[in-house]
Amino acid sequence: MNSASIIDDYGKRWSIETMFGNLKSLGFDLESTHMTYLGRMDKLMG
Repeated sequence: MNSASIIDDYGKRWSIETMFGNLKSLGFDLESTHMTYLGRMDKLMG
């Protein structure tokens, strides 16, 4: 792996980590919805 590839991969991972952080606690608080059906989650997420 070259350094450009490593930086690109890290950028993608950071984007995903940020998204999950937002979904869990920073305003969305999806964990408190207690939803278990994917169809309902899809509707909530739009």
